[in-house]
Amino acid sequence: AINTIAYLEGTDPNLKEEYVVIGAHHDHLGSKVDLEGDDKIYNGADDNASGVTGVLALAEYFATQIERKRSLIFCTFTAEELGLIGSKELAKSFPIPLDSIRAFINLEMIGTVSQWGSNRAYMTGSNLSNLKNLMNQSVHDSTLFLFKDDPYVNQNLFERSDNAAFAEYGVVAHTISTVNMSQVKTYHKPDDEYRSLNTKVLKEVVQGVALG
Repeated sequence: AINTIAYLEGTDPNLKEEYVVIGAHHDHLGSKVDLEGDDKIYNGADDNASGVTGVLALAEYFATQIERKRSLIFCTFTAEELGLIGSKELAKSFPIPLDSIRAFINLEMIGTVSQWGSNRAYMTGSNLSNLKNLMNQSVHDSTLFLFKDDPYVNQNLFERSDNAAFAEYGVVAHTISTVNMSQVKTYHKPDDEYRSLNTKVLKEVVQGVALG
């Protein structure tokens, strides 16, 4: 499997050499023949087809915008489930200097209702930068969406997703998610299928990131 990457140039001559990167992993767990029951396939609808859908939707949206000050890079990563292999390799050979990245936003499991209800998502490692506050300020006047602190810090979600591969190099890199880790029943299960997704929530998160 491979990583994918796409680029949209910024329109501000003074800021287009600065970059915002939006990413998500496109792998999951494959199939396991020794599973009980008829369903042997781990579809990974929320983990992480939802995140990849978010990346594609944001790329499509920003491509239609006449003005986008900074340049944008969209990535999807392979082998996250095997230990962030794809994102680690891409971070080592990224096509631009990593110190020109102003923010890396990773989308991970954004297709279910958060513990706070709709129009909410959390940002892992939000105490490590001011990105959450900046994004909340940007969306405040135009939407009810709000980015919250990670309520599952004891589960080390910041270190477990692809943002960590870039944070290791000093990049401001965070994951945005809605999954309720204290109640989720489909995590790494064959029944993480399309029917488990809430597409209204997915749309809300994409809109929140776009405005943020």
